[in-house]
Amino acid sequence: MIKVICLACRESFEVKPYRARTAKYCSYTCSNGAGRRTRPDIDCPTCGETFYPRRPAMKFCSRSCSSVSQRKERRWVDSKGYVLVTVSDDDPLREMANDRRQVKEHRLVMARSLGRPLLCHETVHHKDGNRQNNASSNLELWSTYHSSGQRVTDLVEWAKTVIDLYGPLVQQIAQEAQRGTEAVSQ
Repeated sequence: MIKVICLACRESFEVKPYRARTAKYCSYTCSNGAGRRTRPDIDCPTCGETFYPRRPAMKFCSRSCSSVSQRKERRWVDSKGYVLVTVSDDDPLREMANDRRQVKEHRLVMARSLGRPLLCHETVHHKDGNRQNNASSNLELWSTYHSSGQRVTDLVEWAKTVIDLYGPLVQQIAQEAQRGTEAVSQ
């Protein structure tokens, strides 16, 4: 090993003999501090750390930050035209996702607007028929829940469960409709 003096910090450092003529700096820090920087420092969008991008296309300070960002922002369209999104492990609606943390976006939007996960018999309908338009104003909650059997006692039990499940929602809609008719009559 041959000792060379760093042009930036004036400390000595060792290099292999074939690098003795070309080695000028002891570290990236000294090299970048010596005026060789052509790009400004940027902030990592995942962790917020300021770093020097060694390549023009670098957006993240490390591979782990890049992969975390890709997991968070992952969104694509499946073969049936529905938008799928990846939810994080700490998301309260994680239980709606499959084993790869994927959930259909329209179901996620409806669950967030309701403030709870969707039940197994609830489906979300796109009013305009466009499966990629997942605005909450374009979505309707449908229930495919129906009674098993035709006995009156079964039907009454089924009706009670539906009223218990959707009663507050029906009352809210009725109050909004009543306010609307009062405003029209005045």
